[in-house]
Amino acid sequence: KKATNGKGSKIKISWNKLSDISGYEISYSYSKKFEAKKTKKVIVSVKSKKFIRTKKLKKRVYYVRMRAYKMDSKGKRNNGKYSKVKAVKVKNSK
Repeated sequence: KKATNGKGSKIKISWNKLSDISGYEISYSYSKKFEAKKTKKVIVSVKSKKFIRTKKLKKRVYYVRMRAYKMDSKGKRNNGKYSKVKAVKVKNSK
């Protein structure tokens, strides 16, 4: 839904909660193509409505996308489609 530059060189992501899911997967990268070596993935609880990357990031543009997932009866994760990619310009904190 929304990705912004948080205070102190951080990325802040917020979204509307979905029903009947098990959680969210957030991917962020400084590569538009989300190349494996340049991408970080984070699993977030279904109860959350926001995520803040707490570790300071370098000053550059990051690309963020997310998707919901649901666990089936065998414990396998079924992923939904990725959201549209949002660009976030991280600035150095003073």
